[in-house]
Amino acid sequence: MARRLCGMHACEFHPKGLAAIAWAWAKLAKKNMALMDQIASHTCVILGKDGKDPFGSRELAGIVWSFACFALYHEPLLDALANSLCHGYIVQSSTRDLATFAWSFARVRYRDQPVFGMISRHSLKQLSKRLATPMDLANLAWAFASVQHLDPKIMGAIVACSCEHITVLDARQVASIVWSCAQLTVAHLPLMPLLDALDSPLLDDLPAQQVGWLADSMPLLPCRGRLPERVAQRLGASVNILAESLSSMAAAPDGFSETSESLRSFAEAASRVAADQLGDSGSRLLLRTCGIGEMSPAAAMVLSPELPVVQKDSKRLLVRASSIFHIKIGESELKGTSVAVSGAKDGLRGNRWISPVQLPVAKLVDRSLCGEFQLLARLCDEILRGDYVSLPSDAVAGSVHLFVTATPCLSCIAVLCQFHRLFP
Repeated sequence: MARRLCGMHACEFHPKGLAAIAWAWAKLAKKNMALMDQIASHTCVILGKDGKDPFGSRELAGIVWSFACFALYHEPLLDALANSLCHGYIVQSSTRDLATFAWSFARVRYRDQPVFGMISRHSLKQLSKRLATPMDLANLAWAFASVQHLDPKIMGAIVACSCEHITVLDARQVASIVWSCAQLTVAHLPLMPLLDALDSPLLDDLPAQQVGWLADSMPLLPCRGRLPERVAQRLGASVNILAESLSSMAAAPDGFSETSESLRSFAEAASRVAADQLGDSGSRLLLRTCGIGEMSPAAAMVLSPELPVVQKDSKRLLVRASSIFHIKIGESELKGTSVAVSGAKDGLRGNRWISPVQLPVAKLVDRSLCGEFQLLARLCDEILRGDYVSLPSDAVAGSVHLFVTATPCLSCIAVLCQFHRLFP
């Protein structure tokens, strides 16, 4: 079916059919790059035609949502959708559509501030009429925080609506809204009803990923009672589960493969705690538990860029990993710096010595595209190439400092531990 669709011309597609195909492939978790490229191209062609608008807002939201599910950044498509929103589609968008657009743009790290401004203003009108579900509120808040779009009015409206419907919000929705307020430094908003809701059995239902977000937010929030202590305890319990899995990790002579028992065990542990990442606090704690320390202040000054990192001539927010390394291998030496951008396929290295791990939340994301994996895969190739492959691991000594502009995912933490096991 995918091959047949890839051979069709744009004029053969009805816009609703095109949107349905994109939605279905994402729901089925069938990643077909040729098909997604065709969907993007056909959508851009149809949107570029003069005359009556062929799509409805719901169809456009469904298309961008399908690309976000696969974490696919297709700038021509995103620009075409953003332009269409600015020229009329946003007027007909429901709160659900607006939340879907915002979430999807943020999920692929596409930051078009005029578009987010329009989404914010139109969402404010919808929220004034109380036309929003708990999921809409959480997705809007998360999206604005993720692209650092600060609009105190819309955040105030989101908090007000959330407090009115506190009894129907689930733990993840409450945590997302609280985290978003902390990230956007609007913690002065009346958050106490949301925080009080979390300081209850509701916290026990929270996946470890959102617990990590809360741990990062605690210093910025007007907390009271035992909430900070309970969040720390929940985070520590999840870290212990993951660390126990990583402690049994042992390198084979030819490195780690995706099918190794230790990596399967870690993937199961990540599923058990329901997390792709643990926030900054949880990531640091897990790395320390695994014997990997934080970089020196001197290395941090060299490697840390001005944030946010935006791709030149683009609206894409980059996740960039950079490293300084000084490694002695027998009588030889490797010394220098390296940079990799998450999602970029230029210079992509395969998983010859280390392997990424499929994670439970965003299951469709290819973790081999993470910048941290790419940097460490390059280093493994350099260290273990040629005559080096026969050297014992204790013949390799030195240091690697790694800086990343976003919270590392659990796959990248597992990759760091693999590297650490290969070269203890």
